[in-house]
Amino acid sequence: MSLASLEGIQDTAVLIGGALALIIGLIGVLNFINAILTSILTRRKEFAMLQSIGMTRKQLVKMLYFEGGYYAALTAVSSAVLSIACSLLIVRPLCGQIWFTSYHFVFWPLLIVLPLLFVLGILVPLIAYHTTDKQSIVERLREIE
Repeated sequence: MSLASLEGIQDTAVLIGGALALIIGLIGVLNFINAILTSILTRRKEFAMLQSIGMTRKQLVKMLYFEGGYYAALTAVSSAVLSIACSLLIVRPLCGQIWFTSYHFVFWPLLIVLPLLFVLGILVPLIAYHTTDKQSIVERLREIE
């Protein structure tokens, strides 16, 4: 095999791997947004009750910020652990079996995506809450019952 054909195989593997990573990442981000939106929409009555007994809007928004931040932090930690584990337990042995491959663990793509995840963790709860906060507390309590 010539060096040019090996570079072609490498380019193909990088292209396929990058496309799969992009698709899986997009699915993960959409799942993250869905989990936060579902949580806020199903807890509208709870939020209305908390506000009816004295919780301010600012406190509720702060609570949602922290909740989104906790989701993002848990996602960041689990992503880092899973990526390291899969890389060491699956990719490295696989590269050892193929004579023309070499193993390099690349962590920077995860570091680039994590700030985006934290921004989503803060913005999505805020946007979702603002869409449900247009009615008064009494109207929200009556509507749900």
